Amino acid sequence: MTRSRPRLLEVHGTPLAVRLAGDARKPALLLIHGFPSSSASFRRVIGPLARECFVVAPDLPGFGASQPIEGPTFSRFADLVDGLLAQLGIESFLIVQNANAHLSVLGAQWAATRGTIPRRCGWPRPART
Repeated sequence: MTRSRPRLLEVHGTPLAVRLAGDARKPALLLIHGFPSSSASFRRVIGPLARECFVVAPDLPGFGASQPIEGPTFSRFADLVDGLLAQLGIESFLIVQNANAHLSVLGAQWAATRGTIPRRCGWPRPART
């Protein structure tokens, strides 16, 4: 299993901790942690994912090994992630974001969509146990 520890890269003048794993020639997979968390939340899946992808898992500013920035906003976080991807030469990627969205909290407005998301994304239906 690949062990990935955060390393600091300077992006737009801001030190940003990022875990990198896998072959950079393979398709890129961007793992964005939820709040409050860090890239460490992906530590058990980075190794297996790195067999098939180039895994990029940054610690957003103020989380994990990244220091806080003055005036943090989601827009600034997005600019830093965009700058990180550009610095790594990544133009195309799949993003996985831990938003802590669970089917159990989706209301009636999601009823028509809820069952189709996995099929549209090519994911197999989960087995009922």
